[in-house]
Amino acid sequence: SSSYPNWIRSRFLLAGMRAAVGREDVALATRLVRQVDLALMSPDQIAEFELLSGSLDEINGRYAEALESYGRVIAADRRPTTPEAVLRTIALLDEMDRLDVPRAVATLSAQSAIWRGDTKELAIIEKLVDLQYRNGSYRDAFSLTRQAADINSNSDVLSRLMERAQVEFAGLYLDGQADSLDAIEALSIYYDFRQLTPAGTQGDLMIRNL
Repeated sequence: SSSYPNWIRSRFLLAGMRAAVGREDVALATRLVRQVDLALMSPDQIAEFELLSGSLDEINGRYAEALESYGRVIAADRRPTTPEAVLRTIALLDEMDRLDVPRAVATLSAQSAIWRGDTKELAIIEKLVDLQYRNGSYRDAFSLTRQAADINSNSDVLSRLMERAQVEFAGLYLDGQADSLDAIEALSIYYDFRQLTPAGTQGDLMIRNL
């Protein structure tokens, strides 16, 4: 409502945009975007608006526009929105098959080191672990999964991370992927993360392979 002070109205509009984008309600999100007056917003609010606008563009398949919006958020360097913009940029480039994986690993590693304590942290960790596996950085991926388990005892993300760790660990020592590693490193990774060894005959086979 126009009867509210500008700062409250801006907060309402942004909250509505975030909810609409989260539900992929394009019509509502677009209608709210048209009501925004950037001149009345704080720098943090402008960065959030750019982030949500980019998300809306991404939903609509306008990937170039989405990347431009995320880039403006990253350039603004506002703490509440920068990590999400970085994560969305990397995820979108990955979807477009344009991702430089080693560079993305370095970028997300920096974000995970400075962002703590909410769902963004776990989202960053989940994507970083995925990229570490794809980059062949198994030790880093297993270590980060263990770190996530130490600080987040219950979450869907943690369950996915643990399932992925077990699959990747089995792949190393049952499917021969460890053959691509230095022998000492392969043994070291096994002994450091041997709690991921499967039970029963698979575990026995893994020991024989080692």
